[in-house]
Amino acid sequence: MEKWGIIGALEEELSLLTAAMENVTTHTVGGRIYYEGTLEGHSVAVTKCGVGKVFSAMAAQVLIDRFAVTKLINIGVAGGVGVGLHVGDMVLSTDAVQHDFDVTALGYAVGHNMDVSDDPGKPTRYVADEELRERFKAAAQKTLPADCGLLEGTIASGDQFIDSAATKEELRERFGAVACEMEGAAMAQVAFCQQVPFLIVRTLSDLADVQAPISFREMVQMAADRATTALLCMFRDLPKDPA
Repeated sequence: MEKWGIIGALEEELSLLTAAMENVTTHTVGGRIYYEGTLEGHSVAVTKCGVGKVFSAMAAQVLIDRFAVTKLINIGVAGGVGVGLHVGDMVLSTDAVQHDFDVTALGYAVGHNMDVSDDPGKPTRYVADEELRERFKAAAQKTLPADCGLLEGTIASGDQFIDSAATKEELRERFGAVACEMEGAAMAQVAFCQQVPFLIVRTLSDLADVQAPISFREMVQMAADRATTALLCMFRDLPKDPA
């Protein structure tokens, strides 16, 4: 039977989700609360990991080890990096990179994790599960407003809030990134190492430019709710687990 692990960094990213859960029990592991229960008849474990790659990786490993999840989804908000994007657009990961992983002094490309991929001249890319992405895409097409873009592409993660046009352009040109955030690629690395299918889902709260801090504060709840609404729709559309 499938069991879904869902990670968000912020309370805004999970409030609708935890409110919709049934048969909930809570567990505290490593100072974080994990909610175990069901969503639309499906077994889930959900946690607010906190901001940044370390918290995200820790949560992913706990979900795998302690809660035996078989799939991982990181849901939340991000900054838009691609050209022509708008606040409220949604991005589904084809792959994820860690844009702040830098061992160029040892002859590796920026973003290369040294012992994971073979080509030292390219960043390490953690490839998301295609079936998960297609399932989520079908749900998002039902729930997103008509004026909201739905994109698939590279998500770049790093322990930085990006609010610079120059950095945004660098992420786009170096990694082909569509969106940037602070957790997804770390979860992806853990999922890759543990052979657990994963997907990163991000709605744009800002455009990673000088206005990003203001836009983030004003739009974070709207953006998070769009991602959560699509996720709940996906669970409704999935075949129900056997009783």
